Amino acid sequence: MSNRTWASRLRRIILTGGIALATAIVPVIAAPAPAQAAPVVGFQPGNIISDELFYNGNAMNAGEVQAFLNQRLASCRIGTPPYMPGWPSPSGSGNTIANNCLKDFRQSTSSQLSDRYCNGYVGAVNESAAQIITKVGQSCGISQKVLMVMLEKEQSLLTDSWPVTRQYNYALGMNCPDSGPGNSANCDAASAGFSLQLYLGARQLKVYKGNPNSFNYKPFQVNRIQWHPNAGCGTSDVYIENWATAALYIYTPYRPNVAALNAGWGTGDGCSSYGNRNFFLFYSTWFGMQQTFEVYPALKPFHDENGGAAGLFGVPAGAASVMSNGAIAQPFAGGYLYWHPTVGFGAVNGGIRDLYLAEGGHAGYLGFPIGTEVRASGVSRQEFQGGTAYWTNATGVSVINGAIRTLYYQEGGPGGYLGYPVGAEVRANGASRQEFQGGTAYWTNATGASVINGAIRGLYLAEGGPAGYLGYPIGPEKRENGVSRQEFQSGTAFWSAGTGAAIINGAIRTAYLENGGPQGSLGLPIGPEMRASGQSVQLFQKGKMLWTPSGGVNTILNP
Repeated sequence: MSNRTWASRLRRIILTGGIALATAIVPVIAAPAPAQAAPVVGFQPGNIISDELFYNGNAMNAGEVQAFLNQRLASCRIGTPPYMPGWPSPSGSGNTIANNCLKDFRQSTSSQLSDRYCNGYVGAVNESAAQIITKVGQSCGISQKVLMVMLEKEQSLLTDSWPVTRQYNYALGMNCPDSGPGNSANCDAASAGFSLQLYLGARQLKVYKGNPNSFNYKPFQVNRIQWHPNAGCGTSDVYIENWATAALYIYTPYRPNVAALNAGWGTGDGCSSYGNRNFFLFYSTWFGMQQTFEVYPALKPFHDENGGAAGLFGVPAGAASVMSNGAIAQPFAGGYLYWHPTVGFGAVNGGIRDLYLAEGGHAGYLGFPIGTEVRASGVSRQEFQGGTAYWTNATGVSVINGAIRTLYYQEGGPGGYLGYPVGAEVRANGASRQEFQGGTAYWTNATGASVINGAIRGLYLAEGGPAGYLGYPIGPEKRENGVSRQEFQSGTAFWSAGTGAAIINGAIRTAYLENGGPQGSLGLPIGPEMRASGQSVQLFQKGKMLWTPSGGVNTILNP
């Protein structure tokens, strides 16, 4: 989908006063003239509009929509020369004048099948634009106010006194990628038609919400968003707070910069974009942006126990989401509150909240929080269904889960030699790695969870780590009689205070273990295997092992 259609560019010209023709062709616009423009106030890049307002499919009925359309346009020029239906557009665009302005537009509509995004559409003869807008909003759960703002932002249809047929045919810019000459809109004729464009466009907004991992911008995490189609203008990091704002960025993937916001309805600089700014301005100018929310009743006892509006979580920052299993989630100024039928109440805030949402929130592997954060001795701990989060001033916020979390607690948890986790688990190529203050944990499906630390860890990393000849560690380090032993996929590491850390592998390792290992005649290995001229030598406390391609392994004890 693209918002950069012909009419969108025209709207941009109109709003910025870029050509003298603008005042002649559009006598009525809702926004102030550029000379009167004031900086945009209240635009929040991470929360352009609330989910409650955006996804309200019953925001207006057909009568209210019709009255609003009538208010946007005092008179329609169609029917008076040179704006006769079917005549060429005076702009020279090659388009033809439509039969009516939007407030008087009518169309016989086709039925649409229901699916998991919309409840279908029952076609009818000679439906008004207001009826179509209302029915589409109700079917797909998208506010009629939002749909009208989109129609104006995309094609100026609410305020254009002589729209052309193309504005109706591609009313929401659906299936109009910028793949034409000079990045022009290359619209799919199969998607043409006012009612079809509305239905497909509203449905697409629900597709974004239903398939968050299929699109570039995701709610409840930090997203990198360009300022402008020109990548040279740079990017900014935006924490998108809700589904509606994510949908707007997917639809129009740019963030207005300071110059665009300071310009009000006017032009900014060479790196300014206007789509999401104009959505905010149209909506707030026409309908206001009142976003006051109440604590969801089921969450109120928990909210009150934590200090209410004056407490840690403060006032609601959005509407509650109620899931199919009865679970509830609601954002607050100071964090998120949850209720789940299995684990009860839970909450997240601060740095743990940010990492939790970045890892997918309640829809991710961590699931729902269990209770509130526990703080003691400068440490915060938050339990989740699928893991545990820690925060300390020294390590920041980290999350552990699965087999690594189980092994971590077996090794003593925060009170053991590993200390606190450092950063989030790193997953790549079917392996997981988790750093701790005192060591590193690895997990693969073949090896399970293992922890390495101290001198063995240092030597292992010096030998290439998982990408080296040793592969991944297998199981935890074993300690007995002052000796530590760590198995790897392709070798074994030993450590003692007297010998330090050493690794043996290949044929020498096989022969050494057959000889009794540390309890055999050679004792512990001393230092790394030395390779030269096609031979390998491994020194031990009581001798050495020599390997050659022709003779295999020979053991030589000290005199």
